[in-house]
Amino acid sequence: MSYDYKYAKSRLLEILDDNSKIKNIDMLSQDESEFETSGVETWVSVIYIDIKNQAEIITQDSRKNISKVIKSFTSEIVNILNSKLVKEIKINKGYIYAVYNSPTRNNIYEIADKTYYVNTWIKMVNILLNNRNLPTYKIGIGMSTNKEFVIKTCSEMTEVNNKLWMGRTIDEAMNLAKISNSVSEDKIAFGETSYMNFIESLILESEESKSWFTEHKHPEYNKYYTASISITEFDNWIKNGMKE
Repeated sequence: MSYDYKYAKSRLLEILDDNSKIKNIDMLSQDESEFETSGVETWVSVIYIDIKNQAEIITQDSRKNISKVIKSFTSEIVNILNSKLVKEIKINKGYIYAVYNSPTRNNIYEIADKTYYVNTWIKMVNILLNNRNLPTYKIGIGMSTNKEFVIKTCSEMTEVNNKLWMGRTIDEAMNLAKISNSVSEDKIAFGETSYMNFIESLILESEESKSWFTEHKHPEYNKYYTASISITEFDNWIKNGMKE
């Protein structure tokens, strides 16, 4: 994937150094049309990012600091997760997940690459937060791939829409994200189907890449694989002081 991490740093600094006041408004605008109900069976992948210390993040005394910490995280995570394959990105105070179309192995490989960028990027944002005495993030990253029955639902009686319902894939990615960086010290956990569909392409890039992963057993998901892969050039830039 193409990600300008140097420009990302400048965007983060704008957020972290913003001292504008918090506005009070009467209500949020709601400008969203209903859409057609449908159901399909298709291959999808999910990247799920579990914020393990979200209680620490949202219980700071300063609302301005809470805003800075959350915006610095979510704004760039969305930039990394976004792609032509993405169908939905959900943001919550304790997690972020993205749902992707992934009908081919190349798609799954491209989506897995995003987990490496997230794992590298979090090092940068944590350094910038720490330099400002703001709480840093502890996250776990999970990725799952499955053939799913996907339903779009909406109600003609209400403006509240349930845009996308899914079965196993989100749950599996969520559980893998909770395992990573907690049960396992590795930062990323991949479901077996995800791993089996991208590992050959990764080996073509680097013959030693298979050694980066540790295989585990799971009572529900059979096998899963953990790793702490980073983007080398990006990671070296961070280690060398993130100079322009």
